[in-house]
Amino acid sequence: MECLDVSDVIRARSVIGVLASSAKRRILSMLLEAGERGLTAKDIAVKLGVSLPTVLEHMDSLVESGLVEVKRGGISVRGSKVYRIKYECVRVNVRLNDYVGVGDTLIEELASRYIAEKRRTSILPSKPNVRDVVKTLGIDRETALMVVAKIASNHEWLVDQLALEALEVLRTSPASIRELAAKLRVDYALAALVASKLIEEGRAVASNGRLVVR
Repeated sequence: MECLDVSDVIRARSVIGVLASSAKRRILSMLLEAGERGLTAKDIAVKLGVSLPTVLEHMDSLVESGLVEVKRGGISVRGSKVYRIKYECVRVNVRLNDYVGVGDTLIEELASRYIAEKRRTSILPSKPNVRDVVKTLGIDRETALMVVAKIASNHEWLVDQLALEALEVLRTSPASIRELAAKLRVDYALAALVASKLIEEGRAVASNGRLVVR
């Protein structure tokens, strides 16, 4: 029997978090019983007697943990996603001190990684959501919650850092808030906060709908 070997602390948190949830254990039991045939999210929702969105949330966590895989079904399920058990055995091998010591340093690193990755690949939102953090970093939801909280608590620091970059952009040429957002690769709301900070501190002025360095 092939086992899922887990030696990474973040991955261990994800797997253990899944196994600690009674709802997710019920879903795993259903998938084990279904075998290779698998089940769709709709099948699971009906069996559990809960809404489809709730099941999809659970399935995201199960897939992220590595215990479950998802594939497109055949004609019988009209191409719907079919979930199957990927591993029937789990081995977790992490140092207890590392596991219980997942603290501020790691969360800060993950928050910085999220910010950098979003700005590299798409647009950094002013208010990151847990689901996007999970998807971007490949971490469990509990850790993602801490990352979102860390970013929210350090929002002023983030705006300060972006303001420094914005000044460099504006020294090249004046820009509207929308243009500034595009250059910084952040959403409009975050660019507006940066613009407000620069204006309040007297480092830029608004002129004809554009920001100009003073």
